[in-house]
Amino acid sequence: MKKKFIYLIIVITLINLTALGTILYQRWLNPNASPCEPMRESRFEHVKHELALSPAQIARFEEIRRGFHAGIDSLNQLLERQNRVLLQEIWQPQPDAARIDTLLNRISQLQMESQQLVIGHFYQFREVLSPEQWQMFYGIVAERFPGRVSRRTQSPGQGLQQ
Repeated sequence: MKKKFIYLIIVITLINLTALGTILYQRWLNPNASPCEPMRESRFEHVKHELALSPAQIARFEEIRRGFHAGIDSLNQLLERQNRVLLQEIWQPQPDAARIDTLLNRISQLQMESQQLVIGHFYQFREVLSPEQWQMFYGIVAERFPGRVSRRTQSPGQGLQQ
């Protein structure tokens, strides 16, 4: 019984080490690749299919997406950095309340910039889509963020209110 348990632990450890090695190898091959990229592409494929985008619309969407993701990834890196600094400050023996407030303000500012970038991103898409496609796109977004937007109680013409 004890030997089976030890073998099980060895097998699980080998599986975990293999998975970790694969992840590290993938990062080494392409250090600039975002871990979210495959999911982003999958969602975009879904949108292209659901909205029946024309080749010109697809090209414009891809252009908009590239600019958006470059900006949002950059903001997310800054936000992560600020959060790490905040965590380090909080765990200091004598945390500096003024520094914590400054960091919190900076984090809030970065979050607001991120939200403004998302809003601008959607406005750019709206310029590319027909009214019918915009309505369908709104439905896709409403499904993606069900807690934030109620699809049944609001149409895209009413705005995005909470």
